[in-house]
Amino acid sequence: MTEEEKKKPIVINGADIAEELVELCPGMPPTLTREVYRSVMHAMQDALVEGKRIEIRGFGSFTTRYREGGQRRNPRTGEYVYAEERYVVAFRAGKELREEIDFTRHLK
Repeated sequence: MTEEEKKKPIVINGADIAEELVELCPGMPPTLTREVYRSVMHAMQDALVEGKRIEIRGFGSFTTRYREGGQRRNPRTGEYVYAEERYVVAFRAGKELREEIDFTRHLK
């Protein structure tokens, strides 16, 4: 694997995850499997909107954090712009996920 290939991210979207679930649950109708996926995503979104913390053991946790407004620099242009205050979603990988990623990266 070249250095350029290592840097290029592989993108997996929600539809890819839903299809993976369809394959993992062959006895379940695909439409129901996709609806379960959408329901889980909506439940997570609702929890974050309400300010709750989501913790998935072995995977990681999602929280919302307040970010103050202020000057930010656009890394592409170097231009300074003012960013409004807002809440952002933060993800912290769990220990098992971090260890698996570290182990897998060393094999490549």
